[in-house]
Amino acid sequence: MHEVADFKEILERVLDAIIVVDRSLKIVYANPAVEIFGYKQEELVGRSIMDFIPEKYRNYVEEIAQRYLRGEEKFSRVEIQLPDKHGNLRWVEVVASVIESDGIPKYAVMELREISKLKKLLIELEESRKMYDTIFDAFPDFIGIVDREGRIVSVNRNFLLASKMGREEVIGKSVFSFVSPEEMEKAVGIFNRALNSGEIVRAIIKANIGEEERFLDVSGRFIGEIGVIVSKDVTEPLKLRMEIEEREKFYRNIINSSLSGYIILDDGIIFVNKRCEEMFGYTAEELLGKSIELLFEERFREKVRENIKRVLNGERISGISRVLKKDGSVFYVNFTGVPLDYNGKRLVLISFDDITEKRKIEKELEEKRGLYRTLVENSHTGIFIIQNNKILYANAKMKEITGYDIGDLKAMRHPYDIVSPEFRDLVKRRYEARERGEEVPESYEVKIITKDGREKWIKVLARSIKYRNKPAVLVNIADITRLKEDEENLKRLNRILMVAGEIKDALIIGRTEYEILFNIRKILEKLDSEVGIYAWGEPVLVPKCLSELKVEKCSCIFQEKRGDIYLTFIPILDSSFDFLIVLARREPFNDDELKVLSSISQDISMRFRTLKLEREKEITFDAIIKNLEQFEMLADKLRNPLAVIKGYLEIKDEIGNEEIIEKISKEIDRMEKILDELRYRELATFELKKILEFKK
Repeated sequence: MHEVADFKEILERVLDAIIVVDRSLKIVYANPAVEIFGYKQEELVGRSIMDFIPEKYRNYVEEIAQRYLRGEEKFSRVEIQLPDKHGNLRWVEVVASVIESDGIPKYAVMELREISKLKKLLIELEESRKMYDTIFDAFPDFIGIVDREGRIVSVNRNFLLASKMGREEVIGKSVFSFVSPEEMEKAVGIFNRALNSGEIVRAIIKANIGEEERFLDVSGRFIGEIGVIVSKDVTEPLKLRMEIEEREKFYRNIINSSLSGYIILDDGIIFVNKRCEEMFGYTAEELLGKSIELLFEERFREKVRENIKRVLNGERISGISRVLKKDGSVFYVNFTGVPLDYNGKRLVLISFDDITEKRKIEKELEEKRGLYRTLVENSHTGIFIIQNNKILYANAKMKEITGYDIGDLKAMRHPYDIVSPEFRDLVKRRYEARERGEEVPESYEVKIITKDGREKWIKVLARSIKYRNKPAVLVNIADITRLKEDEENLKRLNRILMVAGEIKDALIIGRTEYEILFNIRKILEKLDSEVGIYAWGEPVLVPKCLSELKVEKCSCIFQEKRGDIYLTFIPILDSSFDFLIVLARREPFNDDELKVLSSISQDISMRFRTLKLEREKEITFDAIIKNLEQFEMLADKLRNPLAVIKGYLEIKDEIGNEEIIEKISKEIDRMEKILDELRYRELATFELKKILEFKK
């Protein structure tokens, strides 16, 4: 009887609720610890255990009870929800064993431990995993998870689409297999720097992904044994890759923590329960009579002795410690020590709760949180979370894109206040539909108004998530304003280049300045412009809107605004002509367009000079022909005096010498005059030749 009383005293001191039921499932004993469920011992004893089992577990419990009664089962461990006295359901781990008499099951002993907090932790971990998976899947960049050897553990779908490889082909492959050979040394150096420093490293790497050679803006960091690589394709930096597909999961299942072990100390260990044997790897016989210091490392034993003294002095202690198994391996426990007064003697009751798995889970959770922070804070896109029409989170990139910091965004009456009015209703409708669980397009383009009043184009990728156990929307945005502007500028430049090509054709075909200007005027009207032509400051071909315009001579192309009209002045200048083309339109030309118009001005001027030279060339040729005709006439004139001189010489004997000399002298004077005229014509022809050669 004394021994029974001893064990009853132990049970009365145990912190877990213990209930004993007979073969009829009637409660015959309950220790004081049942008060954690709001009941007193006397409120339970005599009642059927089935009175406290919720409907959904009754068949299961009755089945277990029948197996116990038939002797088919002697030990079981289950997790179920049991109501406390106030009807609140609590998660409880129940360990049941049989007490036999003459080989027949007589009683069942049930140890009940509340595990609601552990269940809550597991739920929070699952929510964190789901939110991380959603973010991982929603990322527009390439994401790779690698081990310390550089082997790929996981990649997102965006990478698979770009590489045109299957998931099985990528997993286990070296990350360096995608690096261009000439970049290999650089890539290995960056990888080792990230591995050894634990800090974020960043560089531009040339890589071969799929059938394309790409330049990637790579950010990488190692968190523990895991390396995170975020790569943005900057080969075409103005084109955003926002199609994010399915994600790669890498969370592992979390192992449930076990029940506590109990040890009672006097001068040594005097009691060890079954769980303690399992926990430390010793049998009860191996521990009884031994010092509890056997279970602790040498460096902790002095502290253990101090704690035992404190408990013997009436204190309650608790904490976390490393302990030793029989095989020398270590694990972590959460321990509690309380004084136990038994038969006038102060003993020490110590409970051990194995938290090795819990610590492992917490470490993994912290790594996942670190991974999440690294991905989000180093993202090339803005990321924010909306819940109940309020922005609850935004990364630093959001301020860079919108100008609003997280305080500004949280204070907004509605998250769509930053959206341009023309898109606001669309965005609001899609958000509300998404929160209702309806399917709506995930990706679209809208305009926003930044804090300083500027308009920006953004690409939006939105997905429904659970945030703090409530429906929310995770949104990624990227600034594509420059892309939109460049697209528009390219269209405008293509149009004006086509106009320039038509003008070149008109310059080749046209034979006069006025014909060319008339055709150019019609071509320039294709630029949504009214076109006026002026010659030496006077209007030649002028539309009504320019009828009152007074123009002055200008030496270069320029543009000015008059009222709500932009005027562009294009001079066509040379020393011998002065033309001016004026374009009137609602919007200004940009710098690239003005350069093309300036080139057109130069082409027209060059063509006009060419026309002038062609006309001068014709005039010069006409003059040469006339001179040649004059040469022929003068040659004929020169033959006459020569013939006369010859005739005088033939009759010199018949005429006196003085008369012959006088006659010949007159003819010689005549010849000199003809020769002088020939020399003059020769000089004039030579000058015309020089002019032709110069202008040619």
